[in-house]
Amino acid sequence: MGTVGSLALRGAGASLGDILGLAKEALEGGSGNSKNVAAVLAAAAYEDTLRRMAESFAGVTDRRDLQDVISALKSAGVLQGASIATAIGYLKFRNDALHADWAKLDESVIRSIIPFVETLLLKHFSE
Repeated sequence: MGTVGSLALRGAGASLGDILGLAKEALEGGSGNSKNVAAVLAAAAYEDTLRRMAESFAGVTDRRDLQDVISALKSAGVLQGASIATAIGYLKFRNDALHADWAKLDESVIRSIIPFVETLLLKHFSE
């Protein structure tokens, strides 16, 4: 990846990190809807991170299902080991959050997806 691509990836990583920061703040806000706000922000950051990784490191440029994006990242060796199962495990959360199925959202899942995405950003979107 060239310098421009690297800069774009770092910029995207910083923006996605900001979104995750807002999700954390929403969780700490404690109002009735703060869990829902945090879930939507975390789910959006999760999906965008995986899609950007797939475009940059696995040549995925179309809008295929997120499950297929994860498979492409696995095939390219970008996601390995437990990260694959973890990414797949968050698919239902992503669907529930982005389809506003509030009753199915659990705060503990929101609190666990945030550091997962942060780890991906640190590994693939910095330097």
